Amino acid sequence: MRSEMRPWLVFYQPDRGLLAQRLAERRARGEEDSLSDQELLLPFELWLQIATHLSHFSALCSLSSVCRGLWPLGRHPVLWEARCREVYSIRGHLACEKLLRLYDWSWQRMFVQRPRLRTDGIYFDAHTKLVKGLIEGRGMKEKDEDFYSACGKWSTYYRVFRFFSDGSMFVNITTQSPLEVRKAAAAVTPSRPASLRQRLKDACWGSFTLREEAEHGQSTLRIDARVLVSHDDYPRMKPAEMRYSLHLSRRPGGGATNAEAVLVGHSCVYDAATGDCKHFEIRKPEVSFIAFGASRATARHVWLSLAPLAEFDGGVKLSQLAADEAAARAKVMAEDDQRLER
Repeated sequence: MRSEMRPWLVFYQPDRGLLAQRLAERRARGEEDSLSDQELLLPFELWLQIATHLSHFSALCSLSSVCRGLWPLGRHPVLWEARCREVYSIRGHLACEKLLRLYDWSWQRMFVQRPRLRTDGIYFDAHTKLVKGLIEGRGMKEKDEDFYSACGKWSTYYRVFRFFSDGSMFVNITTQSPLEVRKAAAAVTPSRPASLRQRLKDACWGSFTLREEAEHGQSTLRIDARVLVSHDDYPRMKPAEMRYSLHLSRRPGGGATNAEAVLVGHSCVYDAATGDCKHFEIRKPEVSFIAFGASRATARHVWLSLAPLAEFDGGVKLSQLAADEAAARAKVMAEDDQRLER
């Protein structure tokens, strides 16, 4: 009686559904269980319409790998053209029609190989230095932990960038790991500027311009960002303008993060009228990217590959070179202590 009143419940019963009947008929004919393009339960045009509403390109790849009938869906030019026009819509990109010939007139190849600025995650660089302890700090403890170390301690800090499609961005310099910052950065939106200070206290808003150039059959991106640095505790302090220049070039392996980001310029402008500007030395130009949707294991691998000396699991992973440097510092400080005793 229940099935007569609600006939659609048949589709939720694996042994009595339409798909089970189709598969049973194929097995009776001695054919394989996989459905072909002509035997999809829905017309291919309807599947194409469904795929256009997928939010991320990884979902499209997963859908096309379900069966051989949906495999052409992952190579359909209509879907990849929409993806390309979406990600390359930021001002500064060249028109897609002008560069399509560089990728053999394939929208999918353009999406995979053409460098693009990711707005669904954070870019970050890591800086690690050995901080020398002071004699005055010996014996000072907090929570039963002595922060003085004769050979010094490793200190790692990160510069985190996040870009938005409207041309706005923010920078956060912090000692927290990118795994912790990623969750807070995902909740920040340009429509609510106050959300930045609520999630990341020391972060500052800024803007960026993008310029794309195509030379020798390859496309490169240059990003120039400007950030006004100010602090709420010092309202009368004149804000300084931090300038960053990043260069994105094609990564040989392709993939989702298809571009290698490198920091090529870093300066601070105190007064543009008088030319008061300081240029900083870039010792470690590599910049990595972590998507918001990446798993924690993947994000951790990206983090530690860029900052191998970062603290994790309660310890510090030191390279042989860093260990030798720490031992040399300890020897010098021990000799200084002996001289003071004499």
